[in-house]
Amino acid sequence: MNDDDAADLEAWKAKSEKPGIPSAELKVRGVYSLFARNLSAGVWNGEAFLGLREKFGLRIDAEFPFDCGTPFATAKPVELLGMLPETIEMRAWDPVPGRPGAVTAYQPLFDYLLALPDNAEAREYIRNLPKPVGPTS
Repeated sequence: MNDDDAADLEAWKAKSEKPGIPSAELKVRGVYSLFARNLSAGVWNGEAFLGLREKFGLRIDAEFPFDCGTPFATAKPVELLGMLPETIEMRAWDPVPGRPGAVTAYQPLFDYLLALPDNAEAREYIRNLPKPVGPTS
């Protein structure tokens, strides 16, 4: 194990040991650091956390809080990082490919989430994508 892996493991362990913030105390549009199955950070929309997930390509996905009582309760918010700017719309699901305007509707939230410190793995995922070959215009 190299030093970076050891540091990542320690950060994961520290996050896992923090108590979760109860759903009743979460702020809508609050951006939280998460200990979760699929998300590292997410925006609380009042029902679920919206964040970046790498499965099937990097995309916005939702996870439900650990105390909601459903079998899908897989996210434990451990720290409020800030608030999502009011100018960014919260959209949970990927747009339908090819639908006019679909990508631009969720792109600001995607970009905001990607820039969060907790999403370093998502940025690495994008850096490692194959580069296009041939003309781009």
